[in-house]
Amino acid sequence: MFKRIDVLLIIAFIVLNFQIHQKCSIVPDGISLTFAKDDLGSINENFIFSSLHISRKSIRLTINLGCINLLLLLLAGDIEVCPGPSNIATTFTNNKGIKIFHQNICGLFSSLPLLTALFQNQSNIDILTLSETHISCNSYNDSNDLYFIKGYSFEKLNRKFGSGGGVGMYLSDKIKWLRRFDLEKDEIECMWVEIQLKNAKNFLVGSIYRPPITSQYLPKKFNDTFSEVLDIVNKEDIECIILGDLNTNYLIGRDSKEIKDIIILNGFDQLITKPTRTTSDSSTLIDVVLSNKKVNISKTDVFPLSLSDHDMIGCVRKLNHIKYEPRTITCRNYTSYDSNNLCKDISSLDLTLFYEMKDTNKAWVFLKDHLTALFNKHAPIITKKVKGRHCPWLTTDVKKQMNNKDKLLRKARLTKSKGDFAMYKTAKNLCNNMVKIAKRNYHHALINENKHNPRKFWKSIKAVFSGDKISKLSIPYLEDNEFSPKNNESRANSFCSFFTNVAKSLKEQSFPLQNFVWKTPTAIHERTYRRFKFQYVSKIFVEKELKILKTHKSAGIDNLPPLLLRDSASVISKPISHIINLSLTSGKIPTEWKSAKVIPLHKSGKTTKTDNYRPISILPVLSKILERAVQRQLLDYLEECNLLSPYQFGYRKKRSTELATTLFIDNIRKEVDMASMVGAVFIDLSKAFDTLGHSTLLSKLKSYGIRNESLDWFENYFFERHQVVSFDNKISDKYPVFCGVPQGSILGPILFLIFFNDFKDTLLFSDVVQFADDTVIYVAGKNVDEIERKLNLDLINVSSFFMKNELVINLKKGKTEAMLFGTCKKLSKTSNFLKLFYDNTQITYTKTYKYLGYTIDQSLCLSQQFDILYKKSATKLKLLSKLKYYLPLDAIKCVYQATIQPTITYSCTVNLNITHTQKQKLASLDQRASKIVENLDINTIDLINKHAVKLVHKCITNNVCSNFVNYFEVMSHERVTRNNNHMLIVPKVKLEFAKRSFYFMGVKLYNSLPLEIRQAEKNFDALLKRFTFQ
Repeated sequence: MFKRIDVLLIIAFIVLNFQIHQKCSIVPDGISLTFAKDDLGSINENFIFSSLHISRKSIRLTINLGCINLLLLLLAGDIEVCPGPSNIATTFTNNKGIKIFHQNICGLFSSLPLLTALFQNQSNIDILTLSETHISCNSYNDSNDLYFIKGYSFEKLNRKFGSGGGVGMYLSDKIKWLRRFDLEKDEIECMWVEIQLKNAKNFLVGSIYRPPITSQYLPKKFNDTFSEVLDIVNKEDIECIILGDLNTNYLIGRDSKEIKDIIILNGFDQLITKPTRTTSDSSTLIDVVLSNKKVNISKTDVFPLSLSDHDMIGCVRKLNHIKYEPRTITCRNYTSYDSNNLCKDISSLDLTLFYEMKDTNKAWVFLKDHLTALFNKHAPIITKKVKGRHCPWLTTDVKKQMNNKDKLLRKARLTKSKGDFAMYKTAKNLCNNMVKIAKRNYHHALINENKHNPRKFWKSIKAVFSGDKISKLSIPYLEDNEFSPKNNESRANSFCSFFTNVAKSLKEQSFPLQNFVWKTPTAIHERTYRRFKFQYVSKIFVEKELKILKTHKSAGIDNLPPLLLRDSASVISKPISHIINLSLTSGKIPTEWKSAKVIPLHKSGKTTKTDNYRPISILPVLSKILERAVQRQLLDYLEECNLLSPYQFGYRKKRSTELATTLFIDNIRKEVDMASMVGAVFIDLSKAFDTLGHSTLLSKLKSYGIRNESLDWFENYFFERHQVVSFDNKISDKYPVFCGVPQGSILGPILFLIFFNDFKDTLLFSDVVQFADDTVIYVAGKNVDEIERKLNLDLINVSSFFMKNELVINLKKGKTEAMLFGTCKKLSKTSNFLKLFYDNTQITYTKTYKYLGYTIDQSLCLSQQFDILYKKSATKLKLLSKLKYYLPLDAIKCVYQATIQPTITYSCTVNLNITHTQKQKLASLDQRASKIVENLDINTIDLINKHAVKLVHKCITNNVCSNFVNYFEVMSHERVTRNNNHMLIVPKVKLEFAKRSFYFMGVKLYNSLPLEIRQAEKNFDALLKRFTFQ
């Protein structure tokens, strides 16, 4: 039996079925049903939802065609009339921060009851932006009163010409906001609101709609106007969040590339990753959240609410109320420090007994005790509690002014005197100016110190401008231990135990039943009859090294700070050089110099797992000077005797990642141009530096002519090494280190090169390119079967080499992978797949691989790499636009030339024949940069071409590594002509595939230079600088 209400509902809908021309609608109160003959002719929807069916397939039926299905739903007995969408996850709305959502509503008037129900069900919505409101100017539905929802204010921007379109925004009454009409342009449908927060910086929220590319309402100058608006926003230096429907599919990389490039170029990131519009035959991501400060967005998501054929998107903007826990630090007090007085006291030391000592440990302890006493006298060690975030630019004078400002504010509030408030305002303005000057000075010093190290520079800048947290590392417990240490000393010991044993454990898993502490060295044939011998290290060398110490670096386990060592370089260089020479002649290194202080740095993942931390080793400063002296002498010896593999590009003069990548890619292009394909295996080693066996390394050193006293020194260098972990001002016990070369050491890289130098000897068919442990082996062949056979045979030898040398290969996806190179046409006719095996484990096959920071694809079109570099450069330009307020113009130019130009031109010799579209992108990047870096002529394409011809000139003059000597053929003949011996022979290539190569395009660019430049010998670079490529 039906209930009375069911019967009534059935009768009502049967009556409705006979209303052929009248349509059902809902008035703005969101509750009652009405009929309208005049104004509602365009509305043809019925809003009844089943609580059993709250996915996107909610029931939205026309009355005539859907009546039967609707009756069946009513008979199910579980029907809610207009319950409204309620599928926004509670876990999302419960996040702390401002909840901002966007919905393409496809007609606001007809969907208003659903929005009302949504706001009733979800009280945590702070801002809802809308697109396609379909509100026509000066029509019956143009009044804001029609769209009133309790607790919210409504703002809109209608399409000025034509129907449809329009954007709007609901803002909670809890939020203070200001409409920014000055940012709104007639050419695009985009409205702006500035959110005004208490005790925090304001930020902008924009609601935007871009019609489809096929629409007659898409403005011709949309992209130009959009770029102009974003540029205005950037000049305000304000955080901005833009939500809307751009009709640009972010699931397809090449869709509407120009609008995406504008977004990237202006420093915005698109944060939505899921499809936002799904139909029976397609899924697209066209509704977006754009932010120029994504670090402040804690969460984003997509919600299928059935408000329209678009899903709702949302983000949570953090309120930035970060509470920094007070932390206790140990540091030196430099308040009364005077470097001249320190040098005088050191000069007055009686070191007669010291110079008579023959034992390095006794000599070091004697000198260290005297230096420590004087350092503590002039800059005593203190312990203090630090509150708030780390502000490296905050000086003592600024702190005093801040305290004075706060004191005057308290006084003014107490007395309520106008005079006291005036004094407070004066002090406040003075304080603000001092902060700006302090920041400017700090960043200027930072640039000068790191201008030759862009990576370190940008790391520091990002920490300041990107809002990165710098707070105390808090770990409640560690999962990887048998017990859960509750105090920081136990945690430090747990970290030290893990870092010490991780390499040993890795080797035991890979090579069971072997002794990794010590084993009988394998006999290795001699590679030279020359003998290496240490040379005397002068006082001048030591003083020079001391004077270039980075003063912000931490002190090692000896607790001697770099600043004091640098300031006293002129007076301590002689005794330090004495200890260094004593060490080299006796074969003994001070024991303390072989101890490292390790800082656990969290990488990613759970903070409670020790393997999610990277050990950062801090060695004593003076031990690095000793290692620098040894490293230079050893490397010069190896290069002079040609003992290192010519295919090793790591840590050597005249070699770089660019040259390694260029040689590898050029060789592939040459083979493919001769109708071959190339198969490659990119090899990645696990903990390469940490797993080196000391006995094997000593045997290899001996084979390279390092014997007798020199070999004794290296043996002493490896043994009795220890490390401690420093965690929250607590030091762990000492743990012995049994294998590997010290991380962070100067000697480590060159010792690894020696250890890995004979890898090429194991290969029968393959060529190899190496940069330290980053190795790629590759072989050419006419078909896939031939390539597979040769590579698999070589991989057997590689496996044997790694086992013999106790090196562990990393076979995880994204680490060791295989790839097949060729033209698109040839790849399409093959299986396009390599079946390669390492110890019966199949190596992952990939179509793209990031090699030495360069993303390579199968057909070497390299467009993905260009897009990556383009985005990186645009992001850095955004940071530079903020930095310009703290630095003078010459410093801004220095930053751009030292950090941004090298980014966009990185390994540019790999792909010189760039496309027309890529040239346009570079031009837009140059235009953006010229607005930030004033009075600087910026032409990136010209810069790339000049970089290439400089390398060509080095190859011709043999001022390059052996791999590129005779790389180009100079035209030479008996006839006397102007270009004789000054023109390069253009190599014959068959395919467009090869015309992008350095060996082809380099010749074309070089030959296009004026004869005056090509003839130049000494002033080639100076003449080239004045030339511009057309």
